[in-house]
Amino acid sequence: MNLFGTIRVFALTAAFGTAAPGDMFKDLSSDDFKVREEAQNKVEQWARELSAEAIAPLFEQYKQLKSPEARSRIESILKEQVILKRFGAGPGFVGIRMQDGNVQVNGQVVPAVGVIEVVKDSAAERAGLKIGDHVVGIDKVQFGDDNLGRVAPSLVFSNYVRTKAANDVVDLKLLRNGEILDVKVTLMAMPDKVRQQQMDMNLQDSGATETEKERYFQRWLLQELRKAEAKK
Repeated sequence: MNLFGTIRVFALTAAFGTAAPGDMFKDLSSDDFKVREEAQNKVEQWARELSAEAIAPLFEQYKQLKSPEARSRIESILKEQVILKRFGAGPGFVGIRMQDGNVQVNGQVVPAVGVIEVVKDSAAERAGLKIGDHVVGIDKVQFGDDNLGRVAPSLVFSNYVRTKAANDVVDLKLLRNGEILDVKVTLMAMPDKVRQQQMDMNLQDSGATETEKERYFQRWLLQELRKAEAKK
């Protein structure tokens, strides 16, 4: 591992205190469901920080674990990293239906993106966005900026999100019940259905589908298991 990788591992160890990755893996087989859930969240965070470097230790744990549930939890984390390494993160996805409009903020009328639908299990739902929220900015982009001219807020929002990748975090400035809130949203991978719709509208290349990614991972996993078996 290079120096940068070593530094990242050190930072992760410090962040988790005395809980080394092995301890987190062990907790995946705990009798306590909450402990198992917390362990999976920690392993996911650890794997996302290390990215491709986490694949080998994840695969070793996958081979060793006896519990079907623990193996399933490891497999889902392993799949994310294997697919990420092969296909990249892909475009980000928030998961809202939008409507352009204007709202009043600090006595001024500003353009905004009104949330008229929150997609189930989307990044938006996980971040707590609600129907009736109004997005007035994303990161440092304010829809009322004179430099944007007459471009619709929803188009500015969509174009900006497309510059981001799955797992990137964006900061939304929301107006809810007259109060301005700062909400962090961890973008998700774009679902196949949305990707196909955008391809049909010639908005962007369709890329690999989720089915293709799943097939790639299953082939990869089978191949690695056969290699491991051959070494015994």
